[in-house]
Amino acid sequence: GKFSIDLGTNYKLIHLTLTDITGKVLQDDTYEGLQLLDLVLDEPRGVYLLFIKANEKKATIRLIKE
Repeated sequence: GKFSIDLGTNYKLIHLTLTDITGKVLQDDTYEGLQLLDLVLDEPRGVYLLFIKANEKKATIRLIKE
């Protein structure tokens, strides 16, 4: 349930949203001045989507917890 994401550079403002496969928002946070995001997924097994927005860049990461 623990994972790290290296954004490749230090971003001033990062918005992160974690949802389950149905779209239910489980986490919605803003971080400042980070390059490495350390996250803990305290949810049951399943598929989750992590949406990251930093400056004008966006990424979607599919997480599978077994």
